[in-house]
Amino acid sequence: ALQETLLALPPRAPAPLKGDAQTVFYNIGSWNPRKNTQGVVRAYWSCGWQPTTDPVRMMLHQVPSNRTETAILQHQHMMGEELSVLRDGYKQEPGVGALLTTHTSPKPYSWILKLHQQSHILVSASCGEGYGLGIPGLEALGLGNYLVGGGGPALEDLAKVVPLSVTVPPYRKAPL
Repeated sequence: ALQETLLALPPRAPAPLKGDAQTVFYNIGSWNPRKNTQGVVRAYWSCGWQPTTDPVRMMLHQVPSNRTETAILQHQHMMGEELSVLRDGYKQEPGVGALLTTHTSPKPYSWILKLHQQSHILVSASCGEGYGLGIPGLEALGLGNYLVGGGGPALEDLAKVVPLSVTVPPYRKAPL
């Protein structure tokens, strides 16, 4: 079910990321507990990257499934508040200043393709998604990007097919 416009693009060959070139991590989804975008942000900040010396960046494209104007505005407000709370909790972490960009309104498919083309590593901390990173994961691989994701049988299958491009960290359950 990939869009035909994706098939017309030349894929980048996966290559080691090194040197002074900026590495862009990105996440596509919505800001809700099941998607665990908060986990992605915490992991990014925990790496200790510095905005002035480390060539990394995180881009979050977070849109609610309900695309009404009111729902989008509420989602933007909620995401801004939660990022502030996270930032306050992580202010002692050395990487809390690492570059983080958010996009919180629906974008056309051509914009999503540009996001894939201008980024390098699609990340997800969701463990509740049966399909792992879903269609964006296939699009990212098709364009030569790497995937780092939180499980799901499809993502684990992809890791067997393209082991150098897909990383599935060990799944750890926390008792409630």
